[in-house]
Amino acid sequence: MRRYADIIASAFAGDDRIHVERACVAGDVQRLPGKLRTLAHHASVVRNGRRLAKQSDAHLFHVIDGSHGYLARVLRHYKTVVTVHDVIPKLQSMGKFETASPGFLSRKIINFSLSGLPFADHLIFDSQSTLNDVAGLGISNRGKHSILFPPLEDQFSIRKIDTTSTRPADLSVPFVFHIGNNGFYKNRKGVIEVFARVAAEIPHRLILAGPPPTLEHLDRVRQLQLTERVAFESYPSDERVHLLYRHADVLMFPSFYEGFGWPPIEAMALGCPVVCSNGGSLGEVVGDAALVSGVGDVEAMAGNLLRLLSDSDLSSTMRAKGAEHASAFGIGEFSDTLRQIYLDVVG
Repeated sequence: MRRYADIIASAFAGDDRIHVERACVAGDVQRLPGKLRTLAHHASVVRNGRRLAKQSDAHLFHVIDGSHGYLARVLRHYKTVVTVHDVIPKLQSMGKFETASPGFLSRKIINFSLSGLPFADHLIFDSQSTLNDVAGLGISNRGKHSILFPPLEDQFSIRKIDTTSTRPADLSVPFVFHIGNNGFYKNRKGVIEVFARVAAEIPHRLILAGPPPTLEHLDRVRQLQLTERVAFESYPSDERVHLLYRHADVLMFPSFYEGFGWPPIEAMALGCPVVCSNGGSLGEVVGDAALVSGVGDVEAMAGNLLRLLSDSDLSSTMRAKGAEHASAFGIGEFSDTLRQIYLDVVG
C-alpha cells in the first residue's frame, strides 16, 4: 500500500488545510518463524495503532488498506476513514474462485478485519464492484461511503515522457505485454494460454513483468514450445515498465478478479491499447476504452488480441480512446474528493 500512501501524500503536498503525517504501525516480524508472522503482524498493527492514537493529536486517522479494517474498531473513539481496495481473500474463503481457501487462522483474521469496517466514519471503495462485494457480505457502516478511483501519478502522463526516443534494441521485435504478480487472481497462466492461441498467426513475443515466474508457468511455456517467444522480466524498474508500456503493441490483462486494476489505465495513459477481462472491477474501470471479454474465456480474449494486432485502424482507435479515458484519472479530482471527505468527517 506504499503507492497509495505516496499518492495521498502527493495529493496534499503544499495544501494549507490538510496536513498528512504518515505512520506505519506494522511491526517487523521477519525474524519470526513463517507460521507466526501473519498473526504477529496483525497483533503489532493493533498494538501500535492503539499506541499511536493515544500519542497523536491528529484530527482523523485514515486506514489505507481494508485488510487492517479492524483498526476502525480499535480507533472507534477517534475519527476514522478506511479505504477498501478489494475483499478477494474473503471471496476466496467463500469458494468464489477455483483455488484453495485460506487456512483457518487466515480466515479468522480476514473476518476480524471485515468486522471493523462498520466502525469507520467513512468508507472509501476503489470501485463500485468492491462496494457491491462488501454490501453483499452484509457489511454496513455507521458513517458515509464513497467510490473513489485511485489516480495515476504524473509519471504516467504522456506529456512527461520523451516519445521521440528510439525503441531499445532488446524491444525491436514487436511484443504483447503483461504486468502482474503470481497471485491466482492475476491469472498469469491465462496470459500464456491466450498467447499460445494466437502465436502461430503473429510475429510477436510475449513479455511478462513482475516477480519471477513459478515452476508451473515455466513448465507450461515449455509444454507449449514457446520458450523462444516468452520472456519474464523480474522486478523491472519504473523506467523499464514505462518503456514496456510505450513500445508494446497491446497490454493483455486477463485477471480473474481486480478491486481496481492499475495496469490497464497506466497502459492507456502511455499510449498502449488494452485487451482485458471483465473480472471484478475491470469492466467498470476501462469502460469502452478496451476490448473486454468474459473471465476465463481464453478463446474470446485470443480473438480480441488477434483483432487488435491485425487491424492498425482498430489499434489506433483504441489508443486514442485509451488516452482520453486515462485522462480522467488525474490526481486533481482525487485530492478534491478526498479533501472533502476528510473535512466532512472532522466536521
